[in-house]
Amino acid sequence: MELKRHPWNQIHRDYGVSCHIDSFEAPLRIGFQIRGDTASLMLEPASHNPVFRDEIWQSSCFELFVQSANETEYCEFNFAPNGDWAAYHFDDYRQGMKIISIKQPKIRVVNSDGNLDVMIALDNLAINRQNAKIGLCIILESPEGKSYWALKHCDNKPDFHQKHCFLHPQDIR
Repeated sequence: MELKRHPWNQIHRDYGVSCHIDSFEAPLRIGFQIRGDTASLMLEPASHNPVFRDEIWQSSCFELFVQSANETEYCEFNFAPNGDWAAYHFDDYRQGMKIISIKQPKIRVVNSDGNLDVMIALDNLAINRQNAKIGLCIILESPEGKSYWALKHCDNKPDFHQKHCFLHPQDIR
């Protein structure tokens, strides 16, 4: 499924960005693809010791939001190209944030020929396709600035936490 660049800025407008979910069962497997001049992207080199790290979203980052149907609560997962990750639970829109302890995700990045492919596997996470809504998002940073990509944008500023922008899993394949 294609991700849409937020119209708020014009950076990276020549890119093609898409995502897919290979498995909703554990291990949950998500793929992101970026087509374009990815050599200019600011990507942290792979770490030999990936760790939980706050504020990954301040630079190039891949994100997953999961909300149970008819719930105000939701979870946010951030994945850095170097292998670092973060996971949070929110009681409501940007309220009551708590760190979630998850097993280290497997993050594989291949950057070649103007294409960036990122595969993420979460061993202990599955999504109930009947009762969940999800958001898949990317922040891309280059020397020109940042661009914000999502399945759906619902505001005149980028805001991946907007729950009415989350989609049912059957709409993402």
